[in-house]
Amino acid sequence: MNRFGKTTIAALRLLSISLATAAVSCPAISSAQPLPSPPARGLVPAGPYSSWSAEARERVPGQAHLACVLAASRGMSASGPKELGIELALAQTFVCLLKTMPEDWPERAATREQALKHYETVRALDNSVAIPDLPDH
Repeated sequence: MNRFGKTTIAALRLLSISLATAAVSCPAISSAQPLPSPPARGLVPAGPYSSWSAEARERVPGQAHLACVLAASRGMSASGPKELGIELALAQTFVCLLKTMPEDWPERAATREQALKHYETVRALDNSVAIPDLPDH
């Protein structure tokens, strides 16, 4: 199992919270807020995860996660409820990862579960925020 595989989703969540909090003090939320785009081409190798080199399997998931945290934090203003903004940034981070990583990525199901969990928290705080369709695989 690679280094990323040994890293728990809880550790990624803590990293996301730290980076999202540092990037936005009190993000404003809008029900029309767009989902972050996946990181630029070239970060994730072409082809399925199973075809990646050992070096790419160790490097890419962490880099993609960081890029998605930063993408989710962009565009938020410094007004509005902080808890709602952090939860939305976390949800969007996990959606970005789902859109970025290949379908055979071993952490895909856990990442989807985390995205749904954070979107449910967002909806509990503000029911005007829509939960996007998430990939099933």
